[in-house]
Amino acid sequence: VTGAMVSRVLPNSAAAAAGIREGDIVIRVGDAPINDPDDVHDAVCRVPAGAIIDVKLSREARPLWVSVQF
Repeated sequence: VTGAMVSRVLPNSAAAAAGIREGDIVIRVGDAPINDPDDVHDAVCRVPAGAIIDVKLSREARPLWVSVQF
């Protein structure tokens, strides 16, 4: 699986509210494929404040989609 592993989720963050957990692997942010942590940073920086974006994760080798409000 390509992507970027979530190493930390801050309490009360957008990620925590969306149900993202430490150990999840981010595969896609909106339409942007994720191959490494820099891709996550680049994709998130392009999201306007308040927007809701679908994020594809892998959790325990299973695909999972969550919606994150930035």
